[in-house]
Amino acid sequence: MRGLWLVGLMMCVACGGSASDGGSSGGSAGSGNGGNAGSGATGGSGVTGGSGGSSGSAGSGGSGGDDFSTCKVPSDCVVIPASCCGSCGAATRTDSVAVNKASAPVYQNWTCGDMGCADCYMPTDANLVATCSAGRCAVVDLLATPATECTDSNECHLRTNECCECGGAQDAEHLVAVSDYSAIERVVCGSGQGCPECAPQPPDYAEAICDDGRCTVQWLLGNN
Repeated sequence: MRGLWLVGLMMCVACGGSASDGGSSGGSAGSGNGGNAGSGATGGSGVTGGSGGSSGSAGSGGSGGDDFSTCKVPSDCVVIPASCCGSCGAATRTDSVAVNKASAPVYQNWTCGDMGCADCYMPTDANLVATCSAGRCAVVDLLATPATECTDSNECHLRTNECCECGGAQDAEHLVAVSDYSAIERVVCGSGQGCPECAPQPPDYAEAICDDGRCTVQWLLGNN
């Protein structure tokens, strides 16, 4: 009888999986990789697991609590490609995201990893600017705002896309044409931000024109 009892016990053990086996299977099924970096101003999704963020902003990371788009004022933010390399390093309307300047290198490290980029350069369109809205960096296309609306070239004026015209950069990534100064200042200036008083000197290598209802920069002598 004792021999029959031992045989029955061994058969029972063989037919039933152990609790530790079941636990390890469950654990592996629960693991997963974080999401990829957000793409474009049309719906930047979170980096490394963050859920979809608001349009034009980088989502918060899920793996380490990294938050690339928090801000207090527009000058905290910068427009960069949402993808690793952009278009020869430039952000475009379909591949752009606004992040905190201090977090930009970290964001680009998440998106690029060990990926290499083509050896070429293109300036980011100066009309793509970064603002701070409700504590989050966001991309704003000036060509889709009242700041650039026009009916005649006489309404258009050159200025930097930075808040303060006095001393502001006027290269291809910063020079814009606008018709409404207050409209652009609402986007790129912080609340109560003051600027030094001066008479801005428009560059002689570009002019502002009204083209199809929008103020645009026309570059002269090939200085774009």
